[in-house]
Amino acid sequence: MTVVQENKPAVVVDKIVASYRVKQGSPKVVIKEATFEIQQGEIATIIGPNGVGKTTLFSVLTGAMEPSSGSATILGLPMGEAKVGMIWQQTQASLFPWLTALDNAAMPLRFQGISLDERRGAIRKLNEQLKLDLPLDRPPYELSGGEQQKLSLLRALAYQPKVLFMDEPLANIAADSAVELLEHIQTAHTKTNATILMISHQIEHTVFLSDTVIPFKHRPVSVVHSQLMRITCPYPRPRPMRWIYEKSFRDEVDKIRLVMGGVQ
Repeated sequence: MTVVQENKPAVVVDKIVASYRVKQGSPKVVIKEATFEIQQGEIATIIGPNGVGKTTLFSVLTGAMEPSSGSATILGLPMGEAKVGMIWQQTQASLFPWLTALDNAAMPLRFQGISLDERRGAIRKLNEQLKLDLPLDRPPYELSGGEQQKLSLLRALAYQPKVLFMDEPLANIAADSAVELLEHIQTAHTKTNATILMISHQIEHTVFLSDTVIPFKHRPVSVVHSQLMRITCPYPRPRPMRWIYEKSFRDEVDKIRLVMGGVQ
């Protein structure tokens, strides 16, 4: 069981440096330095162009990759030890085609030793609570791209993680599905109060969802806490979709665009 330290940041990244080994020459530095904190209950988004090191940082934070130097903690625990939910960008590849959507979503509960009937019941209840309206008895290859993303969200929340990592959850799906998923992510956040760290290259989605924005502009990345940007929204969560038509929303979008310097 993950013991959450109250009044402590959910994610602390301290002077992380990450690089890849190449066949010839020196290691290729992707992240020169990353130092920042994310508070409990926040939605924070790392924004930047493809190949800049966003997923590399996720790999480090989840324990899938060792940093060259530096450290990080999740809920006060070392990298790789905290119970976190994860949604990777290649959603379809992470789903088991021979299982139903229901049993795909229940896989984390299976690994915890929960009985078949109990885990299926828990997933059906969560699907209802989050208003995902997923056809759970169908295999994942019969679902649309948007439905597969919702299935990944359902699976990631199955065992009630306190921190959720999402790698481009709105990529490669239709615009109407993206809008629907924005609302489902907010619903999940409101009901669970999980801390969410997300990757995106889309400024409008980032502004609508985020409390904090972490700019990754170019490789090798160097970002410190003072460079993080706060999003000011006049509405409480869940934020209404009508906000995207208001001047205050465009002002926040322009603020991020200015900092990113047109880099997308």
